[in-house]
Amino acid sequence: MMTANEPVPVNTSVDLNYSAEQVKQAIEYLIRRYPAYFVAQKKAINHELGTYVFSRPKGIDTPTLRLTVRPIDTAKASVDINCSASSFTVTPPDLQLAITEVQNIIMAKLHNVSNGELDYIIKQNNSGNGLWGCFKSISCLGVFILILFVLGIGLLSVLL
Repeated sequence: MMTANEPVPVNTSVDLNYSAEQVKQAIEYLIRRYPAYFVAQKKAINHELGTYVFSRPKGIDTPTLRLTVRPIDTAKASVDINCSASSFTVTPPDLQLAITEVQNIIMAKLHNVSNGELDYIIKQNNSGNGLWGCFKSISCLGVFILILFVLGIGLLSVLL
């Protein structure tokens, strides 16, 4: 039986009642104004093509999101969102949650909420950085230290 050692990427497409240019400007604004929450990948942002690749730091569960903005017509745009992560602890629902959070934040920006409200919305849509995310990070570190300890004991028993 074959099992995946990495989570399967999650894809979604959202049609918005905003022009492609408005959506692109909103995404660029978020990446520029909130670099701690939207960590842009170098050479992966192309405004002309409407492609944006960034990470959402969440400890060991950091997802990478790829957004592609396409115009449907002059007043509507479609955003294709791909979310993936390299951590073995990430599940498809975790990736879907990351997509939903980004959708909520982009929609808030498109609705022209104030910067104070946007700060609040971003903090509310930042799952994985709480107690459970911290626990998973510490647990992985603990398992790694335990493995090193066992290997060290094995090496000492071979040498002695």
